[in-house]
Amino acid sequence: MEANELVQEMAQLQDKTGLSHREFARRLGLSHSFWLRLRQGRANPGRKFLVAVLRIAPLYEAEVIECLKGM
Repeated sequence: MEANELVQEMAQLQDKTGLSHREFARRLGLSHSFWLRLRQGRANPGRKFLVAVLRIAPLYEAEVIECLKGM
């Protein structure tokens, strides 16, 4: 899985939980504007995003490790 696909997975998780963009970004530890840019494909996910995914969705550990290896 590529990092951009992981962004889409997190967007789906946000939609399922019903959290606002602002609240989901806060839980990720990202700024609201950066999270929106990620969702829209206007920003590239980096290490900070991947670490945040591990914090809120540890089931994606294998995918995060795969993404980190590709960086």
